[in-house]
Amino acid sequence: MCEDSLCVDGAQCFCRIFMRAHREHPMPVPLHPAALVIAADHLQRERTRQLLEQLGAQVEEAGDSLQGLSLAEAMLPDIVVLDMAMPEVDGYTVCRTIRKLPHGQSVPVLALLAPNDSHAIDAAYDAGATDCLCKPVCPTLFRRRVRYLLDTRHCLHVLAAREAQLSRAQSIAAVGSWYWDIIGHKIHLSDEMRRLYWVGDEALDASVEALLRPVHPEDRPLLELALLNALRLGVPFDVEYRLLGANGVQRHVQGKCEVAMTPAHQPLRMYGTVQDITDRKLQETRALRMANYDVLTDVPNRNLLNDRVTQAIAQAHRTGQHIVMCCLDLDGFTYINNSFGYAAGDTLLRQVAARLKDALRECDTVARLGGGEFVVVMHSVAASVSVGALTQKVLGRFAAPFAVDGHELYVTASMGISVFPQDGDSCDALLRCADAALHAAKGRGRNCAEFYTRKMGADAERHLMLQSAMRTALAHGEFELCYQPKVALPDGQMFGMEALLRWRRPGHGVVPPAEFIPLAEETGAIVAIGEWVLRTACNQLRRWHDQGYTRLTMAVNLSGRQFARQDVPALIRQVLADTGVPAASLELELTESILMSEGTAVTDALLQLKDIGVTLALDDFGTGYSSLSYLKRFPIDVLKIDRSFITDLASDAENASLTRTIILMAQSLHMKTVAEGVESVAQLSFLRRCKCDAFQGYFFSKPLDAEGVTGLLRDRRCLPAVVRHQRGRQTLLIVHEEQQVVDALAAMLENDGYQILGATTPAYAFECLAVHPVQVILCALRLPQMGGTELLERVKKMSPETIRVLLAEHRDLDAVLDAINRGTAYRFCSKPWDEHRLRDNLRDAFRHQSALYARGAPGPDVPADADEADFFTGGLAAAYVAPVQEDRG
Repeated sequence: MCEDSLCVDGAQCFCRIFMRAHREHPMPVPLHPAALVIAADHLQRERTRQLLEQLGAQVEEAGDSLQGLSLAEAMLPDIVVLDMAMPEVDGYTVCRTIRKLPHGQSVPVLALLAPNDSHAIDAAYDAGATDCLCKPVCPTLFRRRVRYLLDTRHCLHVLAAREAQLSRAQSIAAVGSWYWDIIGHKIHLSDEMRRLYWVGDEALDASVEALLRPVHPEDRPLLELALLNALRLGVPFDVEYRLLGANGVQRHVQGKCEVAMTPAHQPLRMYGTVQDITDRKLQETRALRMANYDVLTDVPNRNLLNDRVTQAIAQAHRTGQHIVMCCLDLDGFTYINNSFGYAAGDTLLRQVAARLKDALRECDTVARLGGGEFVVVMHSVAASVSVGALTQKVLGRFAAPFAVDGHELYVTASMGISVFPQDGDSCDALLRCADAALHAAKGRGRNCAEFYTRKMGADAERHLMLQSAMRTALAHGEFELCYQPKVALPDGQMFGMEALLRWRRPGHGVVPPAEFIPLAEETGAIVAIGEWVLRTACNQLRRWHDQGYTRLTMAVNLSGRQFARQDVPALIRQVLADTGVPAASLELELTESILMSEGTAVTDALLQLKDIGVTLALDDFGTGYSSLSYLKRFPIDVLKIDRSFITDLASDAENASLTRTIILMAQSLHMKTVAEGVESVAQLSFLRRCKCDAFQGYFFSKPLDAEGVTGLLRDRRCLPAVVRHQRGRQTLLIVHEEQQVVDALAAMLENDGYQILGATTPAYAFECLAVHPVQVILCALRLPQMGGTELLERVKKMSPETIRVLLAEHRDLDAVLDAINRGTAYRFCSKPWDEHRLRDNLRDAFRHQSALYARGAPGPDVPADADEADFFTGGLAAAYVAPVQEDRG
């Protein structure tokens, strides 16, 4: 009997499809399938068993229906061969019962029927049989049919497994699929699609509405248009839209669809996928925010700042209004980070951002560029509004302290301001101008605001040009050294030089050091330049030593960048070895910023330098974060007093007091002092009386090239004798606004043995005090430019060893007594004065001064330590006979 005559067309076709798939993609079938034979006839069971075992099956037999059902439930067979002619319970009932068992739906049942009974065949298929064979069974046909059914079962299992895998993969990837049979009016949704659309197991309407129902109302028109174009034109689509759940939950999804069309361009089927992209959208939102906002302070960054300013400029063009851009930088922010930690710095930045936003309107912008630098943009500012008042309001937010980790920090800010349209018509231009103004504000002393000017732009352009030219200056030999002599006090002899760098730029002349040295520090070029300076200076010192000036020393400045990027002790050893200069002849000048560096690297380097034997000097002392702690911690030999203290030494009481204090402090720490920028007799005399150890400045010599210094050495240049030796009589300074009064007092006292100086102005009085060792000052209470008590108060700070006597009228008694009680004045003489009483008061003042300052103390020209001069001159003074020169003061 042929195979086709025993099969229903639909089932046979279905099986052939899977068999064809199996042939194209072979799938392994179990080697020993479990088979169950249910037949009442013993011979039938035996023959069937033998045929199944020939196929490698493991066979179980049942002679009655109930036993067969029990085995079918227990063993879960891969195939059941069922004789439909069973006593008591017929095979049709058994087949139906098997189909109701767990996993019974997928078990192939091969029904054995009586021959030529078409009704029995229909009944068997209706009962759930997979296929039928007529008895007696053809062995070949039986084996083929069983193998076919086993292969089909295996294919179905594999297909089910793959469908499960696909469903799981869709669940993991959050991708659902759908299929719409337009002709058959059916819509099928995958499990993941139902989950995404919040759809249960219920059947769906075979219409577009089923796909649109959960779509967000705002996105529905977009999806409707895409579906309509797909149905009408067969155009596939790929759109993103939102789904809205009943509880208000939103999902972002990406929908894709393709359409199968008939030759007449009518839609047959639509296939689509929907992927949940909610997480991706959240990540995109976060990424977009990170791309446009500062992570730390949550204010716009440079990217969003540029976008907002560009929009504001477009609006300002239409309205004719202004835009104000302020570059704001926190003063000393790096110091706060280093002192309190980066976490405290971050907290401060967040508080600063909050205060800045609070100071502005909603339409304005606060952005952070990095570090402690912010940008404030004020949009749509009317021309009549005071920009200065607006910016002061912003700076005013820094008046109150910031509470950071239990500390109250008072923080100031510097601000540079540019205004649209006069300073630029783009964000970059305005930002560049505001940044130039910010640098000007910092240069002015910080904690202030500066408006951009054209000069600032020119300075910024010059800065860039210098930076470019500096890259090749060293290689092209554009740098040169000059040397400024250092002179020991009180003997007035040269003992050393300081090497000073100069840049002679071709076509531009000499570039001031104040311009290019900071630039070299900023770019890092100072490392190579510094090494060149060190080698060149040591080579020149070696030449001077070879000429016989063996005690001459050389001071060379070192940069903090050199300590950060070089092994400075190793460099010094190498240079000394290469040039043959003794270590004791080399002095290294350090800035306070070097000593403030974190870690132990700088300390270790300085200790190594001391072991080498060089002298260490602290340059520009008093201008930075001067601290006694690092003077004690680091092996410093010399303090160099900055020229800013020396310039107004004769008239500025504060500078005079600070200079005196620095010298006394250095003496107590067994350090020497060198004053920079000395240009007058008054400055030099003051320093000599304070027992400053040495000085350098234009009073003795400007910086010279090597040939010029050689000439000074050859001429044995030293200080004039009149400056070096100022011992003399007791000195009285009379200060009165009327020259006649000064002359009258001088005439009255001329026989008392005093050296009498007279001054009619406070300025000249201060100069006399600086130049001469005044023991007593007699000052009128009323002076034209400042009161007598104010002048004496400044004298008290500048020259505390000078005894102060007031000359006043009786009506000024209250002011005089107040001055005496405060220690401003020692005595007072009333007008008109009694000659004898005045003489007695002055003699008493001189005796008092001598008792306080002269008894047991060395004279003003005698060093407190006999070896004091030798520290600098190294005995060099003994090799010279200093010529007596006139006082240039």
